[in-house]
Amino acid sequence: MSMVRDVLVVEDNYEICEIIKEILGEQGYNVNIARNTRTALEAAAKIKPHLIILDIWLEGNHLDGIGLLKKLKQMFHDVPIIMISGHANNELAASTIKLGAYDFIDKPFKTERLLLLVKRALEAKDLMEINSYLQHNTHNNNIYKISSGTSRAAQKLRQEIKALANSNCRIIITGEIGSQPSHIAKEIHEISPRAQKPFINLSNACNGEFEDLQRIICGSESEQSIFERANGGTIVLENLHTVPLNIQTRILDALQKEAITRGGKSIKFDVRVIGTFEVESESKVMDFIQKRLLNEMLYHRLNVKNLQVPTLRSRVDDIVHLFVLATQTQLDRFSKINVDCLKHALTSYTWPCNTQELYNTAEYTLIMLKMSNTDNITIDMLHPSILGIVKTDFASFANITEYLDKDYKSAKRHFDMEYIKAQLRRFSNNVAKTARFMGVDRAALYRKIRSLLGLQKSNDKKIVHLISKELEKTKKNEEAVM
Repeated sequence: MSMVRDVLVVEDNYEICEIIKEILGEQGYNVNIARNTRTALEAAAKIKPHLIILDIWLEGNHLDGIGLLKKLKQMFHDVPIIMISGHANNELAASTIKLGAYDFIDKPFKTERLLLLVKRALEAKDLMEINSYLQHNTHNNNIYKISSGTSRAAQKLRQEIKALANSNCRIIITGEIGSQPSHIAKEIHEISPRAQKPFINLSNACNGEFEDLQRIICGSESEQSIFERANGGTIVLENLHTVPLNIQTRILDALQKEAITRGGKSIKFDVRVIGTFEVESESKVMDFIQKRLLNEMLYHRLNVKNLQVPTLRSRVDDIVHLFVLATQTQLDRFSKINVDCLKHALTSYTWPCNTQELYNTAEYTLIMLKMSNTDNITIDMLHPSILGIVKTDFASFANITEYLDKDYKSAKRHFDMEYIKAQLRRFSNNVAKTARFMGVDRAALYRKIRSLLGLQKSNDKKIVHLISKELEKTKKNEEAVM
């Protein structure tokens, strides 16, 4: 369901008001009526309508329709206003258009004509908003950058991206499942000297179908090869081990010669090639070589520099920021995000599928928003797997009997334990980050944990082990929920 649009009708004729209200109401519009200029200005300021339908005459008011049109355009320059009148000439209609009205309709009007004008006016408003958004976000298509954020991991990643962009070396980018290393490759390309040239992902070029890879790699009489199409730019070989081995050999041959052969003719090219893998560790890539899924010579030719994409759970400070960017990327201009409301839920989840899962969550949340009757993104719109973790974290807080059945000292100890466990889990077991968020000294937090666990001062390693064990237990519960 799309968002309900507010329409303000300013008309001194009661019957006309009711007709318009009935026609638009049946189409799902929220119609507000104003019978004079004073109530019209008050209603406009209060509801901030998406569209205004305005009678041109409004007899007996301190402002006629023309005067009110001027006033409303000052208040809401981007809100379309449709003028209506039963006895106006073309000259008057044209003058209202010049003053900023979207269009003009004569009374009595046909239902179809009114609905068409309203639909077109709102579409024009949406288009203006999109254009304005794009003008102020010239890199909007790339607004959701994996490297965005303030964490040390994000800062380090941006430094590596910048350094690699300024070089011309071949690169292997690896990261866990969902870490989107091909997006990092695009970030490198976009700030490199090759930025104005093509960026082509082999997987996208063949749409996941490898039958035509031979033609894509070498070209044909009627089609350029991928190397010719990307000449001067960048090619990404995404999840290289999924490309058939014979095609990998063709790619290696082309890279070694910096040319392809077609029809007995050698065609030179200048392309930077980046290989990517979504794997748990570098050893997994070695497994691909041993299993003959990956051409070892091709891998080593590309692996001049290896870049590891940090996991999302290692950059908790960036999660909310990336979530907001992801919603903006999808151009939902009407959504508002209560960051404080979502913060704990988003940062408590461990994101096993990293930034891809975060982006999917943002998409899921916007779908839930469009199915609601509100403009605000709230915590209940998040994916159930995330909400389940929040419920797990605070289940003991919700059960008051757990505290009422204890004396004050025991109840306080129980609360402290559950609170610290939840916060440690939120920050991926990082004691320093947890202490910083809680507003306490790290040493003080260690002392508190020792006290709660009944441990001596010398057992710091045991504390970390116990915390890790608790975190692992919670993670297994989370996976069970999923």
